[in-house]
Amino acid sequence: MNRYVFIEMSNQYPFSRVAEIVESEDMPQTSPPGISGSWYKVENDTTVQVGWKATYEAIGWSYSELAYQDHVDLVSLRMRQKLGAATGWLDLNPVQYKVNLGSATPEEAAAWIAYQQYYVAVADVKNQADYPYTVNWPVVPF
Repeated sequence: MNRYVFIEMSNQYPFSRVAEIVESEDMPQTSPPGISGSWYKVENDTTVQVGWKATYEAIGWSYSELAYQDHVDLVSLRMRQKLGAATGWLDLNPVQYKVNLGSATPEEAAAWIAYQQYYVAVADVKNQADYPYTVNWPVVPF
């Protein structure tokens, strides 16, 4: 029986990571749904866990638990993605201009306040007690 790891390589993570581990006689031929990457054989005495960082070196892949900075990098990437999506929403829904011009409906004014609260809450996740290991992301209001 052989052990194989699926190493995910995507822009969802700032580094390659182990997404799945299987034991099989033959290398798996299908990828996990919705994930880009490749399968690699792992020596049986290699310690590896799902979610660990995968680094390619001259001798092959090495695997390690996430360090503090890896967690910070993950949270920072996710924060940029969330703030980017929020900015994109605002490009298509310019409620702040309606509020500034005094032509916003009560619903639009409430949406503008919720948007600002969300944006600030995302930017402030680094102030949470267990940051960067555990982050409670605010609920998207739009």
